[in-house]
Amino acid sequence: MKFGSWTFHGEAIDLQIDNDENGNQTMDLSTYLVNGEWQIISTHAVRRVSYYKCCVEPYPTVNYYLHIRRRTLYYGFNLIIPSLLISLMAILGFMFPPDAGEKITLEVTILLAIVFFLSMVSEMTPPTSEAVPLIGVFFSCCMLVVSASVVFTIVVLNLHFRSPDTHEMTPVVRRVLLELLPWLLCMSRPGYKYVKANVIDEKIEIPKNPKLTFNQNLTSSNSGYEAKILLLHSIHSELRKVVAFYNKEENDEQIQTDWKFAAMVVDRACLLLFSVFIVISILAIIMSAPHLIA
Repeated sequence: MKFGSWTFHGEAIDLQIDNDENGNQTMDLSTYLVNGEWQIISTHAVRRVSYYKCCVEPYPTVNYYLHIRRRTLYYGFNLIIPSLLISLMAILGFMFPPDAGEKITLEVTILLAIVFFLSMVSEMTPPTSEAVPLIGVFFSCCMLVVSASVVFTIVVLNLHFRSPDTHEMTPVVRRVLLELLPWLLCMSRPGYKYVKANVIDEKIEIPKNPKLTFNQNLTSSNSGYEAKILLLHSIHSELRKVVAFYNKEENDEQIQTDWKFAAMVVDRACLLLFSVFIVISILAIIMSAPHLIA
């Protein structure tokens, strides 16, 4: 705020600034009423004297620099803390089991809540394209995290519900999701041991019986003996079909288990990455703020 006179020069009206108790030139706040939304930080005052070509008399002016700051207690309890809790819920969504069927519903609900809070902030702040408010940056960061969590949740569900009839795990995917990432994330899997990014199968394998071959061109004078041999051979053929069927079922179940464990690995990786990202983002936003929540 600038105070001065264009009608009278400095010899007629000489504006001066009174010093406070400490000798500083500030605004007199003896009659100031405390405001619940704004807080006065400083009221620095400066006296300047200007000379113009038209006149030889000085023209003094007094400039008051009023530094005010919005109180953030309301925004902290009603916007920032709920958004932090919602972001933490988005992180905990990666710990939600995919078989429950509510994983994607939880993430989408959290995304809608963040969008609602962001719309409230946009209504509170005046529209401008030159600068973005810090609280707007905070909510944009939260919305980015939640949106990315929805995308990765869809990826996790896609991996979890894959079957050997529709998808085949390539060696690169097997190497990355079943060997390298579990070792880096210090994950454990029953029946397997990870040593230097390599997986060792510790399951006890039952030795298979040697294949029995029957010669159908058996010659025997006893017709009953030949009938028994042919009957045993037909039983053996049927048993081999049953064993092959159960071996296929076991193999398919193993492949499905590998896909489910791969989805679990992606879940764990997303949990750690998003946790680190949110912590770093919140610390960066807090450090860039002129003050903490008060």
